[in-house]
Amino acid sequence: MKLVYIVTFTVFSLASLFGQTDLIGVISVKEGMEIPEEGVHVHVLGVDKGDFTEQDGKYEIKDLSANSYCRIRVLIYGYEAEYFSFITSRKPISKFNIDYGMNCEFGAERAMSDWNKGNARLFADPYIYPATDSLFQEKYKVEYYSTHPLNPKQKCVDEYNTTIFRLLDKEYGKDWRKVIRPFLLPEE
Repeated sequence: MKLVYIVTFTVFSLASLFGQTDLIGVISVKEGMEIPEEGVHVHVLGVDKGDFTEQDGKYEIKDLSANSYCRIRVLIYGYEAEYFSFITSRKPISKFNIDYGMNCEFGAERAMSDWNKGNARLFADPYIYPATDSLFQEKYKVEYYSTHPLNPKQKCVDEYNTTIFRLLDKEYGKDWRKVIRPFLLPEE
């Protein structure tokens, strides 16, 4: 009997040590889009794990590392893939619901509007960009804002920043790129 307790304890200890979690959630799509019968493909990049949703949008991906960063690709046949970031929990089950194709609060259209009103922003990860650069902000009339690096609408924020970068190029040429913090520069 003592051996059974030792084996059971060892199995549970190893599970906690390696910290596995299952990722479950529901994909919601914008009005007018339908989830195809064959489902939506949800794939965790960097590991060979993924799932197709059921007709109701539910998915489950087993055995991911607990408390780890995941970049998730969601693909609906006939639509452009969308990417989301997520940190798994330390619990046996991590929940992450995804809004696919939803409208962006910040995107290209909002960037143009903000630029025209003199309220342009650049969104930056607060962990990488700890302080504002007032000289840059004053000279180029762009204000820095913090955004969480795991923002589920990161695609929208990237679209906003890219539009502002194009507008800065149009207004000031490429000179502004010499004085901005390098990690904020768009990839070319």
